[in-house]
Amino acid sequence: MNTQVHNPVTTWDPMAPLDPGVMLLEASAGTGKTYNLVNWVLRLIVQYHIPIEQQVVVTFTRAATAELKDRIRSRLQQAMTALGNPSSIDPSDIVMERLVAAAQTSREHQEDVVQRIAAAQESFDACLISTIHGFCQRMLQHYAFEAQTDFDLTLMGDEPELAERLVDDWLSSELYGVDASRYEFLVNQCGFTRDTLLAIATVALREPDMTVVPTDPLLAEGSPAWHRVRFVKWLRSEYDEVHRKRRTQSYIDLMRNLVRVLDKKKSDPSRCSLLQAVQHRYKVALIDEFQDTDAMQWKIFRTLFSGEDQRLYLIGDPKQAIYGFRGANVHVYLKAKKEARGRVSTIVTNHRSDQRFVEAINHLMNRRGLFGQEGIEYQAVQAAIRPQSPVDRLIPPDDWFSASNAPFQLRFLDRRLEGVAEATDADRRMPADLLYKNVPKRVAEDIVLLLESGTRIFVERQALTGEDKTRCVEPSDIAVLTRTGKEANAIQQALGTAGVPAVLMGADSVFASVEAFELLLWLEALDKAGHERAARAAATTHLFGRNAGLLAGIEAERPEALEAWEAWMERLHRWRKRFENHGLLSTLRYALQDDLVAVDGEILQDATARLLMRPDGQRRLTNVWHVAELMHGVEVTERRSLTGLIDWLKRERMNPSKETDAAELRLDRDDKAVRISTMHKAKGLQFPIVFVPYLWTGRLPKDTEPAVIVPETGDHAKRVCDLRDAADRQDSYELAVMESRKEAIRLLYVALTRARHRCVVYLGHINHLENSALAPVFHGHHAEGASIERGVERAARENHSVLWKDLQKLASKSGSALEGNAPTISLTFCTPPEARIWKGQPGESGDLTARDFLRHGLDGSFRRLSYSALTYGKSVTYVDTDKDREGVDADEQTDDGDEAMVERQEQENSEATDDQENDRSVSDPSSRWVPTIEVSEDSPNVPLAVMWGGADVGTFFHEVFEKADFRWAHPSQGADGGRTRLWELVRALLGVHGFDTQELTEPITAGLMDVLQTPLRSVLGDTRLCDIAKEDRLDELSFDFPMAGGDRFRRGGPTKRVLSEAFVSALSLRLHEDNPPLDDDAPIRPAYLRGLGPFSKMVGYMTGSIDMVFRYPTEQGVRWFIVDYKSNRLDPQRQKRWPIEHFGPEGMRYEMEQHHYYIQYHLYMLALHRYLRFRLGEAYAYERDVGGVYYLFFRGMLGPATPVGRDTSHGCFFDKPPFRVIDALDRLFHDPCTFDGGQS
Repeated sequence: MNTQVHNPVTTWDPMAPLDPGVMLLEASAGTGKTYNLVNWVLRLIVQYHIPIEQQVVVTFTRAATAELKDRIRSRLQQAMTALGNPSSIDPSDIVMERLVAAAQTSREHQEDVVQRIAAAQESFDACLISTIHGFCQRMLQHYAFEAQTDFDLTLMGDEPELAERLVDDWLSSELYGVDASRYEFLVNQCGFTRDTLLAIATVALREPDMTVVPTDPLLAEGSPAWHRVRFVKWLRSEYDEVHRKRRTQSYIDLMRNLVRVLDKKKSDPSRCSLLQAVQHRYKVALIDEFQDTDAMQWKIFRTLFSGEDQRLYLIGDPKQAIYGFRGANVHVYLKAKKEARGRVSTIVTNHRSDQRFVEAINHLMNRRGLFGQEGIEYQAVQAAIRPQSPVDRLIPPDDWFSASNAPFQLRFLDRRLEGVAEATDADRRMPADLLYKNVPKRVAEDIVLLLESGTRIFVERQALTGEDKTRCVEPSDIAVLTRTGKEANAIQQALGTAGVPAVLMGADSVFASVEAFELLLWLEALDKAGHERAARAAATTHLFGRNAGLLAGIEAERPEALEAWEAWMERLHRWRKRFENHGLLSTLRYALQDDLVAVDGEILQDATARLLMRPDGQRRLTNVWHVAELMHGVEVTERRSLTGLIDWLKRERMNPSKETDAAELRLDRDDKAVRISTMHKAKGLQFPIVFVPYLWTGRLPKDTEPAVIVPETGDHAKRVCDLRDAADRQDSYELAVMESRKEAIRLLYVALTRARHRCVVYLGHINHLENSALAPVFHGHHAEGASIERGVERAARENHSVLWKDLQKLASKSGSALEGNAPTISLTFCTPPEARIWKGQPGESGDLTARDFLRHGLDGSFRRLSYSALTYGKSVTYVDTDKDREGVDADEQTDDGDEAMVERQEQENSEATDDQENDRSVSDPSSRWVPTIEVSEDSPNVPLAVMWGGADVGTFFHEVFEKADFRWAHPSQGADGGRTRLWELVRALLGVHGFDTQELTEPITAGLMDVLQTPLRSVLGDTRLCDIAKEDRLDELSFDFPMAGGDRFRRGGPTKRVLSEAFVSALSLRLHEDNPPLDDDAPIRPAYLRGLGPFSKMVGYMTGSIDMVFRYPTEQGVRWFIVDYKSNRLDPQRQKRWPIEHFGPEGMRYEMEQHHYYIQYHLYMLALHRYLRFRLGEAYAYERDVGGVYYLFFRGMLGPATPVGRDTSHGCFFDKPPFRVIDALDRLFHDPCTFDGGQS
């Protein structure tokens, strides 16, 4: 029997003196905690002349901090308004009324008050309104000198990956190489598994100064407990060492570093300096939500604000202390309550809920000992008087005596939920799995019945007529509170099935969502472009919507399936290129718009539209962009690549339960929808009507848990971590269970008190009811009050009828003096749900929405195209004769509308795909023609082969060529002058691109000097790159030219697209040239040209970027040349060798054909032709002014000693397309309708 006596309660006076010292204000749910804290700030400014910049306001979340700033700023403005116009004061606002009245005692006094408030508004940003971590960081930064602490440490957030890494390191060192018996001992007896050690690590690092037991120095070395304690000591030490080396600190470290200074001797200079500085700067600290604090935080505030003229005001509610799993310790609150020395007051007026609902909660909870903790008692409250509203603001359609109209409703779960007519004592208890299946449906139907009942909510009282304006209950008036995110999802699904819109409110981490997993698959497909398995996994996600039918069609080689799959693979390549240039967010947005797929056989819809067609489409789309936004932040701040983002997302998904505000699920809709939240997330919120369906679930500690956290004997404000074996710590386990039961009761209190008008709770004859808070709250009543033990025993032992009668007795004695003594608590049993569907409010029209306009047949072939997009996926086909060509499938590719605009940087392959040794557009090495190149076995690799292949390497080399002055390598520069400048440039750019400057700078500089001094041969003879002046170069010359009229193209108009056959025909005119003839020794082999095609239709703009255009005087005059740098390491036979012989004419020609560089330089030459024709006008002649094109495979350019073959230096491919070919391409792209195949 609980015999504790209530301590006398002092009712809070909002105008009570605000004297120095510690003061505690207990504010039950709904009593205006924040309102009173804001009034403290105002009164301290007006009455006690304490400027706002000398006040500290601390709360425990960023969201609460933002709300406090808004409330304080608004309150200051209200005060200024009231001083100028006292009639604007709300009659219920006693504080404002008295402050204004006092200010008006004299004109001088009022002006003084106005000046103080105006000064507070002007210096508002100087007021420290912060979280506890923000406060500690500010103290350590501003007073680093006084505290003698580092001020340049980087603050890191939660780092579960660091704990994971340390655990992995420990396991590796402890388990590697041990014999079987030792392994069995460490794993099975000591608990050295990853999951077990991570659980211990989470606790040990969250409270790094918490005592770990056993601490007995005589503890047998080598025992399981000794090994676990050894792990914790090592873990904490290594964790600190990692932060020390990285010069970082965690949020916990912020407080620890501050406490270390405050724990020094009172005479210590650093401690004295810090206290003096802080107490001179700040006079008041106002701590909000104080019940959620811990011992370290209390020590900081109690010490810093311990001066004689300091004020430390605490406000909280111990009945709402529900964050023990985060380290909050309600015993710290109780310790501070004792230190307040009688300066403890309680607010007894509830401003949130209706009077009858307040009476119901009073009737249920106003019992001594209910919370099982000395110092925590329920204080009966009264509802605030609202002259301008009815007592009950939820108005039923019939009389108040109906059970469905009680403000507090109990819904009993027993066999009747399964359809049994009557429940008996012989009935089994309801199993949890059955309830998890049926309760969501029952709750959904109860909500539908409420929405259809005609119940209305008070809106306002008309000033002129005195009539009350009301409206029907809407889904947005209702909240469902659950324990877990899984339960919340089940409720949302049931409501969706019942036709009731519902939205989740931060019930879980977005990283635990399906969408996070699907984005991971998509990123992996981009990272492994061309990898079939990764591409299939991404394609079959909900996000991109392909199905098994497509995969089956691919296996069956159905043409339409193969065509669709080719389009998908092209998209992945396109998106990968965009990612490299534009990053994640731009690529994702582009991909969702670009992925057009026919729906219902005809309507093309993008991925976003397809996703929104699903019943949960809004939820899914919200999650997609939420995850994308978080990844974008990491991409920007940590400069992560695609692979780095994949690794980061994998780690986040492995630990979705970590406490991160940014990862909480966001609202997926803002319209009239039921709000679904966990009870923890709902703390601080309020809703008109609340359903709480899962209070019957219990979450008690298990005796097998690796770490048991309990209050320290003798000082409950401290906690200990008990790592003893389960058989040795039964006392700690029982204490931990009791602490868990107490917190569950407090969580129940939080859930019930969220309601303004009505709360519906589900309880009953349920398995393991004794493990839930329902047992002590509803079945633990006795003559002297309430008892947790009695409730637990009764719920476990008693049968159905006893449990029902407990509740029946509670409801029958709940009559209110209002509404004819109608009961405030009702009890009804749950019947099977009938799958009722809500069809909206009768007689009320819905909100008007815009009509959806769908365009049919958008021309997807209009796009920005380049060589890379044109040739991607086109393997090389060799046809030896024109007759053989008749067997080649030249059918043009159909318009699938799948390719969107491709911008020049992502399409131009000069910095990426050209430089990849295994470019995905390259055909298989088993192609019919591979050159035979004789290479001696001792022939070395070319010097620049020291640099590997890849896009990043190609980008580096291109930037060197772009920024270097080639004349640095000219012999006229002297033996070392120009080389030094090139060396400095190479070294700088290697560092920029993340390469090893020490190992690579010298060999690359030497190799590039040789490249610049290599004779180009062909038409330029001994001319070298070092002979070209900087002013004669145009680097990275970007171009865009229209195809088929560009913007003037209209589908169905006079201008037609560029067809595949016409494009191939123009390129193939080279076959008919006689001067010079095209034979097997020519730069391009006839067999390659005969095998070209097919390509897609082209309309829009051709885009690209030419590495360099230069002019050079020849015997015939100044001529213009194109240069394209190729970092490819030539290896036609895939031998992983790169000797100089591979860079001869045959090796270069093979590479040119395999990558379709022939098409690339013809497009470049067309761009140069148009450019020169525009700039030079009539003075321009192609044959005279254009010199040709050099493709420089520069790794094979070895300087003056470079071998020569067919009048061409190795590594220097040269060609000049005939004017007939360039002119045909010019006419074709200008107007395909008039193109005659190049015969004119």
